[in-house]
Amino acid sequence: MRKLMMLAVIAIFAVGCDSEITITVKEPATKPHMKLLVGHSGITLGSPQWVGSNISGTIDWGDGSAEKYREGIKHSYEAEGEYKALFDMSGPIGFKIEQLGEIDSIEISYN
Repeated sequence: MRKLMMLAVIAIFAVGCDSEITITVKEPATKPHMKLLVGHSGITLGSPQWVGSNISGTIDWGDGSAEKYREGIKHSYEAEGEYKALFDMSGPIGFKIEQLGEIDSIEISYN
């Protein structure tokens, strides 16, 4: 669990951030699926860069739309607001977010 949690923390904070962010890890990384819930208030959101092999999954963008993951995927919202996007992924051992933008919370869980 610590190895994955540290990977997530290093990837997020290595880019530098002036705002405060909360990361919550709910279960150990012994299960095959990672769920990443990203709270944000921007008009667009891109997928993190996933670390691992055979990465696949679905994304619920938090505005009523959902789609299958593909590398480099981004979503534009119709209006600014508070959204929680859920990335339900298979195969990752971690992720990298290069620009935090309007992200204010990240929760990680496994199933």
